[in-house]
Amino acid sequence: MAVYSYGASSEVAWNTFDTWSTQYGSNSNLSFDTVMGALEPADAAPHQASELRGNSILYGTIHCSGASGTIQVTSGYTSSTSTSSITLANVNFNSVASVVITATATYPVYL
Repeated sequence: MAVYSYGASSEVAWNTFDTWSTQYGSNSNLSFDTVMGALEPADAAPHQASELRGNSILYGTIHCSGASGTIQVTSGYTSSTSTSSITLANVNFNSVASVVITATATYPVYL
């Protein structure tokens, strides 16, 4: 997992959205409404690029590797429980102070 940070006075470039947004994998056919609506918590329209200045956005995937167990996002927002991986929501850390990921091991494990 990682955090993308915009400077307080820097310009917000459109080509940064595919770095952190779970909605896009390239810079084609971007919808600013989709990007901002997918933030956690969701941003209300009308949107402005300047709203991202000084913000830090969480992004990435967490994996549950091993013989058994589960992972789940339990605070900041909630996710379903997974035994493989979870794509994190794009959390705006200026609105949500922290995200807690809970890993639960299952014992005993027989291989």
